[in-house]
Amino acid sequence: MVNPASRPLFPDTIVAAATPLAESAIGIVRMSGPHAVFILEKIFRGKTDPTTWRSHQLHYGTIVTPEGKPLDDGMVVLMRAPRSYTGDDSVEFYVHGSPYIVRALVKLCSEMGAIPAPPGEFTKRAYLSGKLDLAQAEAVADLIRTKSAAEQSAFKRRISGELSDKVRSWVDRIQHLRIQLEIDIDFSDQDHSAVRNPAILQEFQLLAAETGHLADSYGWGRKLVAGWTVVIAGPPNAGKSTLFNALLGEGRSIVHERAGTTRDLVDAVREFDGMAVRLVDTAGLHERGRADPIEAEGMRRSEKILESADLILWVEDASAPRLADSKKRLHALLTTLCNSGARPAKDASMIVVANKVDRGICWGTAEFQENPSSNRPKDPNMSFAILFASATSRDDIQRITLAITERIRYGQDNDLVPLVRERERDQVEQATQLLRQAAVEFSTNVPEELVAEGLKRAQQHLLALLGEGVTVDLLDDIFSRFCIGK
Repeated sequence: MVNPASRPLFPDTIVAAATPLAESAIGIVRMSGPHAVFILEKIFRGKTDPTTWRSHQLHYGTIVTPEGKPLDDGMVVLMRAPRSYTGDDSVEFYVHGSPYIVRALVKLCSEMGAIPAPPGEFTKRAYLSGKLDLAQAEAVADLIRTKSAAEQSAFKRRISGELSDKVRSWVDRIQHLRIQLEIDIDFSDQDHSAVRNPAILQEFQLLAAETGHLADSYGWGRKLVAGWTVVIAGPPNAGKSTLFNALLGEGRSIVHERAGTTRDLVDAVREFDGMAVRLVDTAGLHERGRADPIEAEGMRRSEKILESADLILWVEDASAPRLADSKKRLHALLTTLCNSGARPAKDASMIVVANKVDRGICWGTAEFQENPSSNRPKDPNMSFAILFASATSRDDIQRITLAITERIRYGQDNDLVPLVRERERDQVEQATQLLRQAAVEFSTNVPEELVAEGLKRAQQHLLALLGEGVTVDLLDDIFSRFCIGK
């Protein structure tokens, strides 16, 4: 009798290179499907017959053509169904990392009956066979593209099922509420004006709050993937480039006592506490009437990049007595950005660095926050955290680094695996709205069957995160974004 677990899940056997086609120490070719063992038997010569191999054991031997010509020596592992990534019999070849050898091995497997795997086909089969749900499967592609430790951690948590388990727990709790409502429908006297169980209402509200919190994580999740942009701006000769180089730990920008050394944007990426941050050094901002055409263009680019900044480090020279002109410039810039909607008017979006304190301090926090255009003692648009520092001091650079880290981590919840796709956020937001609506309907004595119907739709939106009820076209689009061999 055939073991049902060993029956092929998919009709075709697929093959692809799982490593880039470039010179390297090792090249990996992956094959999966009903004929994987048959093809392996035909092209691999080792001490034992592959049909007798146990699963997940490495074997050394020679890969040969149908004519018996050796292609390469290497290691092979057979992962028997269902204990494989795809759920079908799968084979991985570990050969020398020559692009020619890897291509030749893929071609050899194809000539023996395997078909080239399209992008994401192995993970798509893992999803279709129930090895992964959609949230886990998409995290596989995310992990491959990860650029920082924070990303890597988040996507590993996704692949482990942490997000999926949370979503399923919500679905189960909603199902319990539906059962309670159906019991009320079956056994009540249909008097909908009666006072309803407050514990049920509380569970509605708690579920809506929890799912809403997950939906709100999308903003943080997107930044986790895209990275943060921190722009260093301010008047000429305030020490912006010195600060930029110090934060990077290398001399990327030219530094000179002469004002206006930086004429264009200079950027670089580094990690702040595991998070990818793009630092941008900019041309000094001052009255355009004093700028030549090249400097004016640099200032225009500086102002433009400020519109997309997640955080502005505005650098002032604390040792310079003339603060009024630069304050007017900053005030006008912030007013323009806030009025245009380019950035929110909130403290978390800006830090003022009062630089060059090693040369003396000519003004304080209160003076900086005075309104530059009236007699009012304080201007709300100028109420930002001010760090008095020297860009040449290691201790001060550490303080600035910590301040940047705290700002970009603003709103992060370490206990939550964030959403990173708009589609996911939309599904959770719709589920949240339906739960809130159910709470209102329940508290206003709307018939139980109508409340239960809303709960059912909320479940469907949540389950869509895991791939239940999604269309074939959506799945094809999702997995087409993967790399070949994964």
